[in-house]
Amino acid sequence: MKIEYFVTKYSIKIFFVLLFTTITMAAFAQSPGKEVKLTPSEKKQFNTFFSNFSEVFVEPFAKDKISDIKLIEFSIYHNYKNNEKRFTKGGKEYQVKSKASYIDETVMKFFGKKITRHQSIDDSGIEYREGWYYTTDATGEEYDFSQIVSLYDNGNNTFIATVNVYSAGSGWVGDTHANENVWKKASPDDVPQITEKMKATLQKVTEKGKSRYILIDYTRVSEHDYSGTYKLSDDQACDLVITIKKENNGYTYSIGGKGVKSSGKLAVDKSDEQVYIVFNGTLRSGDNAAVEGIYFDGKIIIQNYGNSMNQYICFKKCDRKYLEFIKEE
Repeated sequence: MKIEYFVTKYSIKIFFVLLFTTITMAAFAQSPGKEVKLTPSEKKQFNTFFSNFSEVFVEPFAKDKISDIKLIEFSIYHNYKNNEKRFTKGGKEYQVKSKASYIDETVMKFFGKKITRHQSIDDSGIEYREGWYYTTDATGEEYDFSQIVSLYDNGNNTFIATVNVYSAGSGWVGDTHANENVWKKASPDDVPQITEKMKATLQKVTEKGKSRYILIDYTRVSEHDYSGTYKLSDDQACDLVITIKKENNGYTYSIGGKGVKSSGKLAVDKSDEQVYIVFNGTLRSGDNAAVEGIYFDGKIIIQNYGNSMNQYICFKKCDRKYLEFIKEE
């Protein structure tokens, strides 16, 4: 990182902290713990762990809020895909059956819970009779799997993971641990696409000298949308307007005003728990670095000019050190 780039971010951050002193310690306490640096082997293990949930379409749930019905469905579908030997022919035509004890065992393994009441699930075509579960043989139309993005250690054997969920065609046979470039080379017409981003809380448990993880909660990560029109809070400074558009492959922007017209690709850089907006097609005079600002709560704050250590100016026509652009509703 260039020294001047660091100084700019540092200066903007100082301003940001001073401007938003109402941020409380409670918000700080919600920040993730220490990041766990995973080896390639560990990443594969976590990919496999989370794929157990995505491949059978487990729905999001909060801590202690997953029902017996959802636990039963997961266990039956998981075993059918991964432990076919636990099923035998039985019941009606095209049905197979599995012991309820297998269902209990799987639920305990992945969730650390006990099913309080075994039962039939009409909506899923699952029947329960005398210690056996009956279901119909079926095949899926898509192939879903997961890859871990990050893992943070919160202490007390609990961890926060962020996971990408991918979907491909039912006949896809690629490497679930590879990346998009590898998939494109292997099968350019059937490249897995990210369908969801999930956040999960895990608990590490140790039994008989062996450790494993159980899933405590599982929620969708809402991707923030930065698109919109941003206007200066101080209309006496100048008349600049920033317009950001969301494209299939990211964001583009345009900056317009009297004597100013610029556009290009927009980068979103998340660093040190802050969000930086980088206008890659608009360069500062003095150092030719891309104009950038810090994003917070629908606002983009740009440090318009530097100091004796880092001399530059972003927009000469705007006679303010800090420009605050607010997103229009």
